[in-house]
Amino acid sequence: MFSATAMAAGVAALALVATLVVPQGADQPDLAPGAAGPNHRVAADGSGDYQTINEGLAAAEEGDTILVAPGTYSEYLFIDKDITLAGDGPRDEIVVEFPEGGPAQVFEDDDEGPYSVSYPVLLQDSDAVLRSLTIQVPLGGGGILVRGGAPELADLSVLPDPGAEIKAGYSAADLMIPFEFLDGSSPVVRDSAWTGFLYSGESSPTFEGNTITASVMAMDGPGEVVLRRNTFLGGALIHLEFDMTGTIVDNDLTSGAIGIGDGSSMTVQDNVLRGPSLVSGGPVVFVTNPAIGVGEPGSSIVGNTITGFDTGITIDDGAVATIEG
Repeated sequence: MFSATAMAAGVAALALVATLVVPQGADQPDLAPGAAGPNHRVAADGSGDYQTINEGLAAAEEGDTILVAPGTYSEYLFIDKDITLAGDGPRDEIVVEFPEGGPAQVFEDDDEGPYSVSYPVLLQDSDAVLRSLTIQVPLGGGGILVRGGAPELADLSVLPDPGAEIKAGYSAADLMIPFEFLDGSSPVVRDSAWTGFLYSGESSPTFEGNTITASVMAMDGPGEVVLRRNTFLGGALIHLEFDMTGTIVDNDLTSGAIGIGDGSSMTVQDNVLRGPSLVSGGPVVFVTNPAIGVGEPGSSIVGNTITGFDTGITIDDGAVATIEG
């Protein structure tokens, strides 16, 4: 998988530096949709049942809802239950930040050896629902790590630590991982906003209705991805390889690109892709390497509108794609 070093280098090379746009949802979500269990209220000022989210998690049982009042919660959250964790107010007023001295997740890299990343939130084999929260990412760290399960992540902001000192030549987006999906997980991410380097390995994520700024979305298979009705601002690279399938439909990308390679076969349909390109002369949709077996149909690139690029679509030798409309 990608290392933290590769993450920073890849994003910096694409010059993905932009102003983060984090729109607030027009409507607050139903905080306890058909709640099967009781609600647990968390408030940092002591006005709820608990003062910390971890106290609420310890008390909650499967199907319960934890409502979090506005405030800043310096906590590491490990969630292995099928619960709902929801902000009880505007999401930008309910902040979960990684605590000083909190635990780090260790990963192996074939080229560079082990490295560690700190995540405020880890979901382990959980179908939990997370809603209306702001997750604050430590510099060089991550936001939400999902290992297995099919959680729903809705109306979230995943932001860099505003107090972090950024080295010259970088932006905060270069040095953070808003989401990482591993171990066959199938998360649904909707109506949320983030920046930075997103990685999915051997998982099947769905992204719908999100606002994504200056991001690399690297997805390695096998797995199936759905990207639907998202808005990409300030440049984004969507890169799929190692036997990924799925659909990229009805998205709006500004100064972005879509790459399909290494055994992957995608449907790219009814998207609007606007220039200028962040990479001089670079294509906005590119299909590389033989993507499928002999006689199979390959990727389908249909009904897209591409404007403001020197090169629109590139199909490498040996790759297969259908281009229509």
